[in-house]
Amino acid sequence: MKQLMRDMPEVILAGLLSNFDFNPTDKEVYWNNSDVVYPTAGPDNSKASMPLTVQPISNAPVSV
Repeated sequence: MKQLMRDMPEVILAGLLSNFDFNPTDKEVYWNNSDVVYPTAGPDNSKASMPLTVQPISNAPVSV
């Protein structure tokens, strides 16, 4: 039962993600090299971000 409860968020997330379409925006992504490599929306931006457009897939079955 503990294993089932631990995997539940992953199952729900997988069900939700399969109903959306993720695409890059026209903003260029810059990768900052630090102790941890992370994306930003510009060379002068230090805040981690990954610009994406998210749209629902209209004919996707809802199964969660």
